[in-house]
Amino acid sequence: MSCRKKIFLSWMLGLVFTAVIFPISASASIDNGVFVSNKMIEKEYPIALEATLPNAIDGFAPLRNRGIIDGESRELVGNTAMYPYSTIVQLSITFPNGVSTLGTGSMVSGDTVLTAAHCLYNASRGGWASSVVVMPGRQEWTLPFGRYSADEFYVLSSYLQPGNGLNSDIGLVKLKEDIGGKTGWLGMSAESLNENNYTLTGYPGDLGMYYMYTEERTIPSSDWTTEFYVHHNHDSFSGQSGSPLYETDNKRTVAVHSGSSDTSNFATRLTRKRLVAIYDIAFPQKEGVGSIILTPESALLEKNETLQLTATITPENATNKEIMWTSSNPDVATVSATGLVTTKAAGTATITAIAADSGKKAASIITVDDHSDKKDSATDITSQNKIEGTIEESIQNKADVDYFKYIPKYTGVYRIRNGNGKIVKPSIVDEVGEQPHSGSAWAGDCFYFEENKTYFIKIDKEIVRGTGAYSYSIENPFEDPYLETFPCVFRDGPTGGGAYGTAFSGNLKVPAVRYNLHVIPSDGVIKLYTDPYPSVVNGMTVSVEVYNENKEKIAETTLEGRQHSVDIEVSAGQRFYTKVMSEDSELRGSFLFGWRYLQRVE
Repeated sequence: MSCRKKIFLSWMLGLVFTAVIFPISASASIDNGVFVSNKMIEKEYPIALEATLPNAIDGFAPLRNRGIIDGESRELVGNTAMYPYSTIVQLSITFPNGVSTLGTGSMVSGDTVLTAAHCLYNASRGGWASSVVVMPGRQEWTLPFGRYSADEFYVLSSYLQPGNGLNSDIGLVKLKEDIGGKTGWLGMSAESLNENNYTLTGYPGDLGMYYMYTEERTIPSSDWTTEFYVHHNHDSFSGQSGSPLYETDNKRTVAVHSGSSDTSNFATRLTRKRLVAIYDIAFPQKEGVGSIILTPESALLEKNETLQLTATITPENATNKEIMWTSSNPDVATVSATGLVTTKAAGTATITAIAADSGKKAASIITVDDHSDKKDSATDITSQNKIEGTIEESIQNKADVDYFKYIPKYTGVYRIRNGNGKIVKPSIVDEVGEQPHSGSAWAGDCFYFEENKTYFIKIDKEIVRGTGAYSYSIENPFEDPYLETFPCVFRDGPTGGGAYGTAFSGNLKVPAVRYNLHVIPSDGVIKLYTDPYPSVVNGMTVSVEVYNENKEKIAETTLEGRQHSVDIEVSAGQRFYTKVMSEDSELRGSFLFGWRYLQRVE
C-alpha cells in the first residue's frame, strides 16, 4: 500500500483548503484511478480505446428519460450567476455520427468540468465526442459567462471495460482557458458518507431543456452501501447526465449523476483514487523552468539572412514552456515570437529568450557581416575604387569572407594597395570563375582587367593577416606609379626631340597593354610612329589610344611597321597618356613605338 498526499480545493469564493491523504491500491481494476483521454499527446495515462461501451448493470440505463421519485420537488434557479449555480454548466455534445445531445457538468477547477463519461464517449455513436460546448450558468438563452468550445476529454479507463458503466461513469472536460475566476468551482469529497442533505443541480429535459433546476434531498445511509455508485431519490430527467450530487452545506461533489431505473436514480461515486486522478488533471502540479539553452549560442550571418534559434528548456516537464524573445538591436537583427532571427544591417545584436513563468534567460550573439560571403550579393565598389570592411572572428567554425564586385572602366594593369602602400593580391575571378592575368616582369604584383567586365574580389583573413578592419585602394592603369616615376619627357628645341615608349613585356602571360605618361616642354606637334626592332617584326600591328590629363580619350589610331600615323597638337606643360595595345603575342616582346616632337616656330 502506497500513499500520495494531495491538497484539494474544497470550494471557491472564500473557500477552505483541505489536506487529504489517499491510499492507492494496485487491485480493483474498477477503481484504478486512471483516466484515458481523446488527446494522446503529453498524457501519461494509459489508453484502451479498443474496448466497447459496457452494458447497463442493475437495471441501469444511461439514457433513460425519466427518474421522478415521490413527486415533483425541483426548483427553478432564479439567479444562475450566483454561486454555487455559477459552477453548473450545460454541455452541448456532438458525436462523430452526427448525433447531438445535451448534458450537465460542474466546474471543479478553473478550466476543468466534471461530468458523466457517457457524455464524452459512446461507442455506438462513433466513440469520443467530436465537440463539446460548455455554457456555465445558462438559463434559457442567457449565458452569463459565455460559451467555450473544448476538444480535450477524459474518462476513467475502467469505464471502457465491459460491465463497468455505472461503476465508472465519470469524465472530465478540459477547457482551453481558465474561467474559474468568473464561475468559481465546487469542491470534491471522498470521505465516508452519511445521512445528510445533498443537492442535485442540472438541466432536465422535461422542464424546458435549457433551464437550470435544483433539488435538495436527504440520502439514507442505506443507499451508500455500494462502493462505486449511490442510489438517490432526487428527481432527474434526460439532460441531467453529469449533474453533480454535492453536499448542500459544504458544496463538495460526492458523486456524478449517471442514470435511472424504475425505482431509483444512480450517481457514480468519487472514490479516493478517483479524486486523486481528477485532482492531477484539474490542478496539475506546476513545474517551473529551471534553465534555457539557446542553440546556437552565437552565429555569423549575412544581411537579409534568417536563422531559427532553438530554445531547450529544462526540466522537460516544465508546465509553462512559453518563451518571450527580444533583440538588443532590432536595426541589426529582429526576432519573431518563435525565435526566427532576420538580419537587417551590419553589426551585432543579442537575442534573448526569457521564460514567461520564471524569468530565466539565455542569449545568442548574432553578428551580421558587413559584406556578403556570396558573389551574387557582393558589394559593388565600382564607383569608389575602395575596398573597406571588417573580417570578424570565426563563429561556429564559419570563417568571415567578404566579396566585392568591381567593373573597371579601362583595360589594363590594376593594383590593390593597403593603407601603408603595400600591394596585396586577393583572390579575384570573373563572372565565369576565371582568374585575370596577374603579375609580370615589369609590372610587379598586379592584375590585368578588361574594361566593362565584372570581377569579384575576395577578402578574407589570409589577405588581412588576421581579423579586424581593413581598407584597400584600387589603382587603375593611369595611377600606375611607374608613369609618374619614369614619364616620357620630350627634349625641348626648335628641331624637336624624340621619346620612345617602353617595349612590351616578353612574358606572354601578361597582355600587351602599356600606358605611358608624356610631358610636353613647349607648344608644338607630336608625331607618332612605330619603331620595330629588329626588322623581322615589321608586320606587327599596334593600336594606340591617347587620353588627356582627365583620362578622357582625345585620339586613337593604328600603327603598322614604320608607318607614321597621327599628329597631335600640344601645348607647353601639357601632360597626356598613351595606351598602346598589341594583339600579337609572339612579336610584341621586340616592339617599340616612338614619338617625334616638333616645336612650333612662330
